[in-house]
Amino acid sequence: MIIRTQGTQKETQVIELKQKTSHMLHYTVKYDTREPINVIREFTGAIRDMLSKYEFNKLRIVQIEAEMTDLEHYMEIASYKKVPEGYKLYRKYTELRRERRACKNENDLLQPIYEHFNATPVLNKLELVQGECAKAKGAIDARTYATRTDVLDEYLEPKKEKEVVVELKPVSDEDTNDESMKEAL
Repeated sequence: MIIRTQGTQKETQVIELKQKTSHMLHYTVKYDTREPINVIREFTGAIRDMLSKYEFNKLRIVQIEAEMTDLEHYMEIASYKKVPEGYKLYRKYTELRRERRACKNENDLLQPIYEHFNATPVLNKLELVQGECAKAKGAIDARTYATRTDVLDEYLEPKKEKEVVVELKPVSDEDTNDESMKEAL
């Protein structure tokens, strides 16, 4: 037996009733939208990735600036004898500047997220909510309904005609000698 109910426009749920025992029904609920547990898991994972990326960019900027300082000091002190050597230093310096700019631009976008989520325990609370959703889902999956009456029996198990069984005994010679049998004949 399948019961279909239409939910909101965003979600439709299908409830399938399965009969486990004669009077025990098990509900299997399937949603065609994403489960809240997965959404929370993906959201917290994405936020944690952004926080990590922000911190990585900060460290990389410090490292790049140290490398640029080394190149600047070398260019300041060294005397160039060949043009290709100067060009190689210029190329390396511009690559470092571009990488530094990319890290800074990305951190400009990530800074509001970092300031909000790093300063507040929102992610920890979301993980608690995710755990509570997982418990609720487990309870829903284990949910059963025990019928209180036999009103569903006629729908689930069609009535059968009662058969009358009559046993016939074979007649033997001893039975025919019996006085009661002789009178019946």
